[in-house]
Amino acid sequence: MPFGPNLLSNPGAEVDVSGWTSTNCTIARVTTPVHSGVGAFRLTATAAGDIHLTSAVNIRVTPGQAVQISAWARTAATARYWQIQIDWYDAAVTTYLSTSGGGGPGESTAYQQATGIYTAPARAGVGIFGVVWTSTVVGEIHYTDDVFLGVQVAPTVYASPVPVLTAATR
Repeated sequence: MPFGPNLLSNPGAEVDVSGWTSTNCTIARVTTPVHSGVGAFRLTATAAGDIHLTSAVNIRVTPGQAVQISAWARTAATARYWQIQIDWYDAAVTTYLSTSGGGGPGESTAYQQATGIYTAPARAGVGIFGVVWTSTVVGEIHYTDDVFLGVQVAPTVYASPVPVLTAATR
């Protein structure tokens, strides 16, 4: 089944960084380096450890529904492991269920893409999307651009234009 449009209203910081929050880092819009377009997110670590760029959009899901997520990312200097992830919660967003995701080592010379299709677990009602860089040090800089979040949608079924044959019309 196909995936719907990008649910993120600001997937590449083309104008600003609205619609995103951060943990252990600051977020800024930059015009270079970008993967595409005219903007990208620059994350500057403010604490040692993992840094998170998290969408302010919480998506509604049903158990078993597939969600596609992807992002392009790179480092400024120090290669670090990074990943895209979706945290699954119950419909009230009071019970954390699990995390799905994947990624790879950051490249200092070029953007890399991580993409995946993940299935909402039993009891899931909400997914929260983010990009995570691990084991950073204070002041380290990383970039993210062209982020995608889409949910699987059922294809549209159209009535057949061909007449149905019955015993009387054969």
